Amino acid sequence: MDMQAVRSVLLDEARELLVELEQNLLAIESAGADPERINALFRAAHTLKGSSGMFNLHLVVDFTHLMENLLVRVRNGEQAIDGPLVSLLLGCGDYLSRLFDEVAEGRDDSDPDPRERARLCAALNDYLGGAADSAAPAASATPASAGLQRWRISLRPEPQVLSYGLDPLAFIQYLTDKGELLSLQILDEQLPALAELDPESCYLGFVLELRTQASRESLEQALEFIAQDCAIELECLDPPPSAAQGGAPAERQAEG
Repeated sequence: MDMQAVRSVLLDEARELLVELEQNLLAIESAGADPERINALFRAAHTLKGSSGMFNLHLVVDFTHLMENLLVRVRNGEQAIDGPLVSLLLGCGDYLSRLFDEVAEGRDDSDPDPRERARLCAALNDYLGGAADSAAPAASATPASAGLQRWRISLRPEPQVLSYGLDPLAFIQYLTDKGELLSLQILDEQLPALAELDPESCYLGFVLELRTQASRESLEQALEFIAQDCAIELECLDPPPSAAQGGAPAERQAEG
């Protein structure tokens, strides 16, 4: 896998999403909000956050996370999207465009305008009520126990994965951001003797148990960039409540 090509795809997608974000905001400003446009705004912020997390673009992830939290409230009808909010989100899109300009130049941790970032974050937090946990995942707005399931996730990267610029630990960190890490096991049965060890090869595998509200599809998307060079197994350890009551469906879920 050519990681430069993957980053190029990420940047192209980010540009397209930012254009889509601006177009939908301008349409809302001129014609009013509707569920389709609001959902498109949320999807743009959510996708930008998720794909950026794959490359540890923390400045993008943290910023879009605030946007996502606010757009969750808009989508749930808890916050009206009026002129001032449209203007704020347009400003957020402009700032993100400049942030991705930095990423395109290889300056992943460079903030093009710290003062503007601080102003926008403060405004987003004002809409969120200044909650101390405004950087927490948007799903935390629901009860902690709602929809939680335990997943057993096995990652066995190919030896050459490091040479492609893919760090398995970054993907593990991204997964843990989606929920609570209950356990992490390191598989080292393929680790050679020290004299035979190639520092550019990956010999370790990982098995983690995660409690999360994320769906199987969401977990698979979190790992899509490494899937070509890593054997991945996902097993849901907690069947859905309806399956648990029925007995037989729970067995089928565990097998699936």
